[in-house]
This record gives sequence, structure tokens and C-alpha cells, in this order.
Amino acid sequence: MAASMEFVSDNIMHLFMLAGPDYSEAMMKRTEPWLLEKSRTTETRFAYLHGYKKMIDIFSDMNPLTGKLYLEGLESTRVAREG
Repeated sequence: MAASMEFVSDNIMHLFMLAGPDYSEAMMKRTEPWLLEKSRTTETRFAYLHGYKKMIDIFSDMNPLTGKLYLEGLESTRVAREG
């Protein structure tokens, strides 16, 4: 059970804390401003599953320390470690 929770924690940490910020609005603003502008009008796939209609919404929620997805990922790693 402990190994399974460690696996969950590691995957969440990788996606939301380590790799995720590379795809955040804050980072893209500095490195790929043209792509960030395009994301404002680009619709997502499977919006009915995740609730994000535009790509910019996902990128904004990946912002380190302020984005909804980043903070939920941080909380999930805590829960996985405590479980």
C-alpha cells in the first residue's frame, strides 16, 4: 500500500510541481509569448471531462504557487504521503 501511495505522490509531483510549471502561463509569457497568445483562442479537447474550454485556462491554472491545478497537485502529494 505504501509503495502504491508513493507512486501516486511521485506522479502528481512530477506533473504538477516539476514539469507543469514549464507549461504555465507565467513561464510561457517569458519563453513563448506567441504560443500563449494562440492559446487564448485555442479550444481544448474533452472539455466535457475536465471543464477547461480554452488552453489559456489550463496554462493559468498551472502557474506555480497560485494556479488551481498546481495547488491541487501540491495538496494531493501531501494526502498521498499521509495516507
